Amino acid sequence: VIQWAVVFGLYNDIKMVNLEQKAPSMVDSVSYQTFARIAWALAMMVQIYLCQSGLGGFINSLLSWKGWLVFSRLTYGVYLLHIGLMSIMLAQSRHSFYIHPDYEMVKL
Repeated sequence: VIQWAVVFGLYNDIKMVNLEQKAPSMVDSVSYQTFARIAWALAMMVQIYLCQSGLGGFINSLLSWKGWLVFSRLTYGVYLLHIGLMSIMLAQSRHSFYIHPDYEMVKL
């Protein structure tokens, strides 16, 4: 329930922005930004604890499915390769760059 609240907590505010061009209130924005990451981390902690103790039910069986092994090994391999590929791309770059606060590389 907490995870659903974090994911869909600002649904009405986002809908108002799209339909009525009205920005969310400052209280909504600040409270969501303050508590969303903490609530998500706590919900994940509870979920991991329940799965480890055997009380995870359907979520535990879904996350323990053997088909995830292929995807997990593939994504881990890409994770290991991407640092080398990024280093090569940056070494061959002719333009200067900087890291944006959102962790995006921006060429100047």
